[in-house]
Amino acid sequence: PQNVIFDTDDLSSITWTVTDAGSGVKASTIGATLDGAPAASGQVLDMFFLNPGTHSIVVSAADNLGNAGSLTRLFRVQATSQSLVNNVDRACALGLINRISCTELRLIADLARTAHAAANHIREQLLLGAWAQQLDQLRGKTVDHATAVRFAAYARDLIARGA
Repeated sequence: PQNVIFDTDDLSSITWTVTDAGSGVKASTIGATLDGAPAASGQVLDMFFLNPGTHSIVVSAADNLGNAGSLTRLFRVQATSQSLVNNVDRACALGLINRISCTELRLIADLARTAHAAANHIREQLLLGAWAQQLDQLRGKTVDHATAVRFAAYARDLIARGA
């Protein structure tokens, strides 16, 4: 399907079928990319490792007569207050965040989730802003660099969407 929205703690997979009733598909021409990088059928998409925003999967192939074609599918990755809590827990379990920072980041994410559940979106956004700033400060120190950048981007995207 096109334009599916995934939370940052979701998993999915890339699958496709290529057919040509006429001359048949030339198997060596079948290929796919995820955001321009090679991808494989059955490949698991772990949104935890993707940046927020729109991503593309392009599948291409040619038939035995040399006629080529491709199909693009777009999907979006975005955070929720709940997925941020889940992301912190996972990052801590993977050792991407040290123990002390795990406690601090989990607390702020949980407070944002609680504010969201109470429909207090102003408080949620303030907490998410503080969370992103803290990640910026901890980046490469007590939080893995790539994880800090990605998590801060998740929070800023959530704020921009109005939580």
